[in-house]
Amino acid sequence: MVTINTQKDETCPGSEDGQVVVHPEGGKAPYSYDWDNGSDKANNDKLSAGEYTVIVTDADGNIAMLTVVIGLENEACASKNPTAGVKSTIVRTFPTAFNDILNIEIESAYSSKLEVTMFDMNGKLVRHENGQSLSVGENSLTLQVGDLAPDIYLVIVKTDKEQFVHKVISSK
Repeated sequence: MVTINTQKDETCPGSEDGQVVVHPEGGKAPYSYDWDNGSDKANNDKLSAGEYTVIVTDADGNIAMLTVVIGLENEACASKNPTAGVKSTIVRTFPTAFNDILNIEIESAYSSKLEVTMFDMNGKLVRHENGQSLSVGENSLTLQVGDLAPDIYLVIVKTDKEQFVHKVISSK
């Protein structure tokens, strides 16, 4: 389990001074941290308002996930820059309950390398797709996942700038 130790909202759009510090509870040290914005520390700072997800892995490979929302301290200044902190990428995974095929659609405002990993709920890596390229605009990727057992899986889509975590279910 992961808990929030400290959380500070961004003072004004564009100030990028939000912060969150997480603390793992249980498991076996050392812990690794994998934030969707690329940070690998328990202390994730210089944050804009928005949603951030961390996956914490302990020495035995057990994983825990936590999503934190960083808000704005001063809503009055929000009108100065209404798009500050908005991510430029949209990721969709479907169907949420899959059988043999899992589709991933990515709408991006930038080009990047693309990495897709899937973990079962025990933290075991079951798929790793690397070497794909992300182009500006609509992108799609189809994963053949018919060999996966019925379970809940975490799909992690990582670009050079961002990381997205989706939960999907094998419905065989």
